[in-house]
Amino acid sequence: MRAPVVYTLLQVPGFLFLGIIVMFAWEKGWISGTTALGIMSAWVIKDALFYRFYRKALSSSTQDVIARLHGSEAKVISRLDPVGQVSVRGEIWQAVNVDKTTIDTGQSVKILGNKGLTLEVRSESKTDG
Repeated sequence: MRAPVVYTLLQVPGFLFLGIIVMFAWEKGWISGTTALGIMSAWVIKDALFYRFYRKALSSSTQDVIARLHGSEAKVISRLDPVGQVSVRGEIWQAVNVDKTTIDTGQSVKILGNKGLTLEVRSESKTDG
């Protein structure tokens, strides 16, 4: 139920802006009342049709995004001692080494899970054997 409400709220400013422009054009006599109603109706129909393209993005949670990282490889960009930062898919994340040891910058780690927005990682050399 969250996605339709969010999408609708995101459309309100554009609808109001268009409404102001259409009202101005109608008051000046540049368009008829029927045309103004047609423009506003077309705008609502456009929003309804485009909803299907945005639904998935609006309904995903932060945990869904992080869960997709599980099992991925990351590069250490700030030494994990045991907490530091890693780069994964072009994004920088706070990370903690589950082995509680130090991992130097530039080394590869595997993402095992997360606690909140902190990724739990382990050195790639430990996961191979």
